Amino acid sequence: MMHGWPHDPTFDSPAPPRARRSCPRRRLADSRGRKTLLQPGHVFFNRYEIIRRVGGGGMGNVYQARDVRLSNRSCAIKEMIDLYSEPEEHERTLNEFKREAALLATLQHPGIPKVYDYFMEDDRYYLVMEYVDGMDLNKYLKEYGEKLPEAKVIGIGIQICDVLHNLHTHKPPVIYRDLKPSNIMVTAGDRLVLVDFGIARFLTANLTDITTIGTMGFVPPEVYEESIEPASDIYSLGATLFYFMTGVSPQTKPILIFDFTKNPRPREYNPDISPEMEAAIIRSVSYDARNRFSSAYAMKRELESILQTRHADADDKDLLTLLAEKKRRSERKTKVVPIIDETKAEVSSDLESLRKEFEEEFKDFLPISDDVIRTASAASIDIYCVKCFASLSENDLVCHKCGTEQPHSPFIKVPKALLKLEQQHQVFNVIKDITIIGRRDPERRCYPEIDLTPFDSGKHISRLHARILKLNGEYYIEDLKSKNKVVINNRYLLQSGITHKLNSGDTVKIGRLVFRFEKQ
Repeated sequence: MMHGWPHDPTFDSPAPPRARRSCPRRRLADSRGRKTLLQPGHVFFNRYEIIRRVGGGGMGNVYQARDVRLSNRSCAIKEMIDLYSEPEEHERTLNEFKREAALLATLQHPGIPKVYDYFMEDDRYYLVMEYVDGMDLNKYLKEYGEKLPEAKVIGIGIQICDVLHNLHTHKPPVIYRDLKPSNIMVTAGDRLVLVDFGIARFLTANLTDITTIGTMGFVPPEVYEESIEPASDIYSLGATLFYFMTGVSPQTKPILIFDFTKNPRPREYNPDISPEMEAAIIRSVSYDARNRFSSAYAMKRELESILQTRHADADDKDLLTLLAEKKRRSERKTKVVPIIDETKAEVSSDLESLRKEFEEEFKDFLPISDDVIRTASAASIDIYCVKCFASLSENDLVCHKCGTEQPHSPFIKVPKALLKLEQQHQVFNVIKDITIIGRRDPERRCYPEIDLTPFDSGKHISRLHARILKLNGEYYIEDLKSKNKVVINNRYLLQSGITHKLNSGDTVKIGRLVFRFEKQ
């Protein structure tokens, strides 16, 4: 066991001795006897008693606990599991954990959770910090069910700008790097707190370790060029405010959604957005970092100006109160079945919309003649289903996977990337902009693009295990909260929701299968 700095300055007694064991030892175990979840009542060092698990995944868990030696103060215990057997990887994992603890311990702001302690037990590292009793803003938006009022979004932006200003003016500066709705907690009284500093970094001249880039849609374009700066966090905040005000997630078209020469501007999604707020959002998500706000403080001042001129009389109800009132109104409403009067004009409009959607979906595909089919077949060019992209032969009239009837002229697309399962002599084509990897499950209508069911008799692969995303000619992989996490190059264990850039030659371990990624 290891018990160490940072120590709670409000705690007068000395730290427990290193040899002391936590008690009672209460865990659930898996089929191999490996300890997994801590159970309520587990106590570390006669001090931290587990109350319940509040989150986590394959990398570890987060628990609510109480400090029984300090007036039963609520705290959060973040657990990180050491899954590496190699000494150098074990050392790297430990250093990463210590780095996050040390980083948080140097930060002082109401919008950043306080760190009380850290320790190690059974190859698991534990970080004890302030428990934030609230709701993350991603969950909040889903429960609220509609776009947030502009005044409330501005209030969110002002608070987060203040947190970012604190980070960016730290000595040395700190770049948060993963700002998104699910990493912002709202508590009673509208206090906002940034959580999960796992990939935050001090900004130093020799910063090179940014292969873990954050969350697609909320990270700026310079990250893909292996560059980060304070303006990167401003971009992520702008993307977050855009989501709150329009209801459109930037993850639907990462980066491209903010090319407003080709995509709708914020006010086209939501006419209630003021011109000033639209301008602030557009400026913050500029492709060129030099065109964004010069600092988080400058963005905060602009948002404060909009709030004063546009929303001086806005109500002062906090976000959680608004949500509770909205839920009560919804419960009182009588369900009404609307009578839909579909005029010819509306039907025509719907058909035109469907036609455009079809053209967009298949713009990268070429309808081919019988002569070309024969040539393509001889050259081993793959033919795919027009709906689910399953691989077909030239004689297939119906897709064997989804049952869709195929057109007389099929569609072909030459893949730009491959996943090679070399031990099985199998090659999987990475064709779509988003390629799901997992196991098919017809009962749950789960049909991943790369179906590994035939190679996974032990069910070590989740139904939705991972996805590969294509953006600007580059490929990125993301774990989808799988049971057995994705491992890159037998070294990097992917955390759910964090995107990792793939390079040609990388190995990708999914379950017990090892693939080699190749770009063509």
